[in-house]
Amino acid sequence: MDNEIEIKVVDNTVSTPPSKARRRETKKRVFLVPGIVLANFVIFIVTMYVNDCPKNSNSCVVEFFGRFSFKPKNNTLLQPTSATLEKMGGLDMYKVSHQHQVWRLFTCIWLHVGVDHILSNMLSLIFIGIWLEREFGIVLVGLLYVLTGFGGSLSSALLIQLGVSVGASGAIFGLLGSMLSELITNWSIHTNKVVRLLILLFIVIFSLASGIHQQHVDNFAHLGGFTSGFLLGFVFLIRPQNGWVNQRRVDMNDHCSWCHYLIYVPTSKWSCSNSKASCQLIQTGNHLNMTCSSNGRSEMYSLSNNSAASKLQQLCCQLCS
Repeated sequence: MDNEIEIKVVDNTVSTPPSKARRRETKKRVFLVPGIVLANFVIFIVTMYVNDCPKNSNSCVVEFFGRFSFKPKNNTLLQPTSATLEKMGGLDMYKVSHQHQVWRLFTCIWLHVGVDHILSNMLSLIFIGIWLEREFGIVLVGLLYVLTGFGGSLSSALLIQLGVSVGASGAIFGLLGSMLSELITNWSIHTNKVVRLLILLFIVIFSLASGIHQQHVDNFAHLGGFTSGFLLGFVFLIRPQNGWVNQRRVDMNDHCSWCHYLIYVPTSKWSCSNSKASCQLIQTGNHLNMTCSSNGRSEMYSLSNNSAASKLQQLCCQLCS
């Protein structure tokens, strides 16, 4: 008795759940944040070299450091002078507005006033930035860091007219703001969301409040960076929401008959058809008659012990192409 079998070759692409995708991303190595940290330390060393305290002052301490000795001020270790920071690209509102040196809005976020300043900023950046980079990648986090740093610098330039402002705090507060908006936007796919929110709010409020009670801290840069990061996070850090499992894939070839020609050019050896292959099989002894349901072509094949389903699917695809 003949056995009639129908084989349908379908697209077996499987969507990856967000939770598994996130776990796979966390295994990725991070490059951006360590690169930024390294760049900040290199620039700080260059700044101290340019500062050259023995050449410009007679009251340097730790003289055996040579060019890296410094003039003590505000109990800060290895502090370059304001003139050096301005020379290296520190934010000076007069130069930005009257001499059109807008680039200072970007360069100032790579400068620091001392070892304690750069250490606190870089530790915060590592704590915040590595998680963000693993979750959202180099490009998005890099854009957030630069744009929120610019937002903090712009806020500082508009509200503080005197002095030279430097530091990566605006960009770091920007990343904090983007973490808050990301949590709000992707609320449904987070676990322990209330705890996360409370911890994040505590860190933000404590950091802003501690800056208010310290001298020489540019809180306007903090607020500007945080606000810009909070707003940009709603745009940059969106992830799939509820119902992703039930989402159906749409084949645009069903709505655009010529679009596939942008990718494939038909020849005598292959077809550009993207339709699903469906074949009817009729087995007679050790022979298999395969007929393509779409074009009616038929071929006879000899069966063997290793005629697996994958082999039959391949034959069906060739017959229907």
